[in-house]
Parts: sequence; C-alpha cells; structure tokens
Amino acid sequence: MNRREFFRGKRLSEDERFFAVILTENNKLIGKLFFEDKDFFDAYEIGYTFNKTYWGRGYALEAVCGMIRFAFEKMNVRRIIAEADIKNTRSIRLLERAGMRKEGVFIQSAAFRKNDLGEPIFEDFASYAILKSEFNNKESAV
Repeated sequence: MNRREFFRGKRLSEDERFFAVILTENNKLIGKLFFEDKDFFDAYEIGYTFNKTYWGRGYALEAVCGMIRFAFEKMNVRRIIAEADIKNTRSIRLLERAGMRKEGVFIQSAAFRKNDLGEPIFEDFASYAILKSEFNNKESAV
C-alpha cells in the first residue's frame, strides 16, 4: 500500500459510514463502501466507489453482497436501499446481481455537474432496495 492510499484509507476509516475495500493478497486499497443508517425504521443506504482498474472483476459485487449479508445477519437491519444514475448500467447490474430490486426512478433528482453556463445538470437516479425477508428467502432457495 503506498503512502497516498494509506492516508486515504485512514481518513475514510475515521468516518464510520465508510469501509475500505482492500485486496488481501497485496493490501491494496481498491475501493470503498458507504453504509449509513437512514434513521427510519431500521433502513440503511449502501453505496460504493472502486478504482477503475478493478472494475469488472467481481470485487464490488463481493463487497456489496458481503455488507448486505453482514447487515442482515449481524446488525439486524430490516431494509437496505441504494441509488444509481440510470446511465450507469454497470452499477445497476451490480445492484440487481446483489439481489436488490428496482423500486422506481427519481427524475432530475441530483446535480453533480454544471454546464458551460454554470447551470446544474440534473440526473435521473434509479432506487433499489432489499428487505431482510427477501434476502432470507433468496438464501434458502440456494
């Protein structure tokens, strides 16, 4: 792990909503999970960001599924939600492969960029969720 990765991981570790994803074979920081209590009815939100070099290798799916399993089995979480930009088909596919179902689409719900005039560019986001009862049913079907 290089110096920059170490300090980035340390900073993230000080915020209990973030979890570093590190390859065990070489201690390399390859991504992070976001997991936050939404303060309503035992619901949490999950999110993730991974180094582009590691996309498509299954690491994000493994990390997300691991967090979902841990939350339901050890934390007694009732519901986990996630959002993805509708243009981000890889992220949507990951959420679906993790067992989450689409609940709807929020039209023009967030703006992270601006156009040449400095005006916000609003994006559409799909909302996904999984309940503990759904997770348990999927697990027993395997």
